[in-house]
Amino acid sequence: MRTYLVIGIALFVLSCSKKTAPASGSRPLKAESAEVVDYAKAKYTAATVVDMSELDGCGFMLKLESGRKLQPSPALAEEFCVNDTAVWIKYQVQKGAAGICMSGQIVTLVDIQNR
Repeated sequence: MRTYLVIGIALFVLSCSKKTAPASGSRPLKAESAEVVDYAKAKYTAATVVDMSELDGCGFMLKLESGRKLQPSPALAEEFCVNDTAVWIKYQVQKGAAGICMSGQIVTLVDIQNR
């Protein structure tokens, strides 16, 4: 009786296991390619991280190609806190917001990516 139980469990486990060999006649799976994003077409804005910590209340800010400065709130993630880092950003302006820095417009970052 015990032998039948062991054989039954073994058959059940083997029948439920994931099949790794492709079925005959099927095409092999293609390796997934890395998706390349065109940030300009996706309506991102080009910016550069600038260290403004020499001014009171300021830290790392974003400088647009037009020269306009943005103060992200909350502050940039640590991985982006490197002076002169080129980034792509999507942001929303915080209307009526005031900051201590007084050197740029306060914005909320929707997304930030390295350029």
